[in-house]
This record gives sequence, C-alpha cells and structure tokens, in this order.
Amino acid sequence: MQYDWNFGRLLPYWKAFLAGLITTLGLTGIVVLFGTVLGIAIGLLLVRRPMRLLLYPAIDLFRAL
Repeated sequence: MQYDWNFGRLLPYWKAFLAGLITTLGLTGIVVLFGTVLGIAIGLLLVRRPMRLLLYPAIDLFRAL
C-alpha cells in the first residue's frame, strides 16, 4: 500500500499548529514549575518524622500511578 505523504495540505493550517505548539509549551512550563515547587515542599516536609508517616503512602501512590 502506497501513501502519498503530501504535507502541503496542512500548510493553510500553520497558524492552528503554531497555536497548539504555544499552548503545549505553556502548559509544559506550568506543570514543570508546579511539580518543582511541590517536590521541594514535600522534600522539606519529609525532614520531620511525623510527616514521613503521612507522606510516604502518598508518594508511593503517585509513583504507582
């Protein structure tokens, strides 16, 4: 089976692809920033013994997901 890989048909939609790229990169930046802040906060809380008992099950749950 031969397929004609003619990407020229997509050229009129370059603005939509650019908008999707910008949205993807923006969301990626937000998620990385949020994950970093959350990771630092959890890391600082793990220093305290009582917090370890509460956070280790949650950490294991997120690792499993």
